[in-house]
Amino acid sequence: DQDFALVISAEIPVPGAGFIFFNRKSYNAPATMQLRLIDFDLAGQPSVNVLVRSSTENTGETVTLYADGATGAFTNNIQTATGTAVADGKLQVAHNDLIEAIYNDASPAAVRIAQARCDLFPPMIFDVAVSNRFGRTFISWKTDEPSDSVVYYGTDATLSLSVTNQKLTAFHEIALDGLTAGLTYYFKVSSADE
Repeated sequence: DQDFALVISAEIPVPGAGFIFFNRKSYNAPATMQLRLIDFDLAGQPSVNVLVRSSTENTGETVTLYADGATGAFTNNIQTATGTAVADGKLQVAHNDLIEAIYNDASPAAVRIAQARCDLFPPMIFDVAVSNRFGRTFISWKTDEPSDSVVYYGTDATLSLSVTNQKLTAFHEIALDGLTAGLTYYFKVSSADE
């Protein structure tokens, strides 16, 4: 016999409280932001309105979220666009804008807010290097913000092989296994941020 314990931690809303959220933590433009609202007090209603705003378009756009069944779950999308604020059904954004979805919950009375960021620039890649340790070839590089890691490689320009690490980091290192000694390999690195 072995004793064990399981600990779970989360931010759980109080009973009856609504919860609004985006499908991602950051967006670029143009992009589709998916919104979801869960409020069991609204079960059976066909729709609910929320305000979505950004630092660029601070008056925001009203988005109607539609019922996803009869349980109190609602969803819809809004597009992002760059440019000056205009009431056009799209949310205008600029790099590093704070994006908010605001829902006025009636019971218990409170303003519920989901937040995301606008990121219009890809990560910058620098310090690309190749090293050999204990017979394994490693490709390394750095980025100016947390990003994933992909190395495309091969013995010709088609670069038909690849290795991927989805973990977001600013220092990247990928091992290329199974290379044949004496052959010339070509590679390309790629990183995408959140």
